[in-house]
Formats: sequence, C-alpha cells, structure tokens
Amino acid sequence: MELYTLSECYTPNERNAEGFISNVFLYKSKEEALAKMKEQMDYKADSIDFCEENIVIHGGDPTNPSGVTIARAKATDYNNDIYTWKINEYEVEL
Repeated sequence: MELYTLSECYTPNERNAEGFISNVFLYKSKEEALAKMKEQMDYKADSIDFCEENIVIHGGDPTNPSGVTIARAKATDYNNDIYTWKINEYEVEL
C-alpha cells in the first residue's frame, strides 16, 4: 500500500530568515495529494516559480524510509515570502 505526504515549507522574506515546515498532510492517493498541493498554491502563492509533477527523485536507495519524491513546487506570495511543497510516496506494508 502506498501513502503520500505533502509537506509545506514557509520561509518569510526577512534577512537571514530560516524556513520551517508549516504543514504536513497525509493521503491515500497521489491524486489527492496533488490536488491539495495545487489548492495550497492557488490560495497562498502570487507567483509560481516551478511545479514538477509525476517525477521520481530518489534520495539514494528507493527503499529508504525518507520516501521517494514524486512532485514538488516553489512559489512566492505578495510579500516575497517563499513557499515550497513536496510530495513523497511511501510503500507501507500492513
């Protein structure tokens, strides 16, 4: 069974600002995760820098517990605050 996490990182537009994870969502399907990512982008972003879907980025061994990235996006809002989103896929045995 696959599970999908959508994580959102927020970085305020301040000198020496550090980003932090502002939201994490868990879904049973890739389509639900992608729909939520697009909803968040439409709601929070003023300008979309990039959005990549249906990609596979292995962070080393694909069986690594960190998951496999299958989508990511970056955008800015009207204050030039930065938002990044990433969807990871995890294989889970029940």
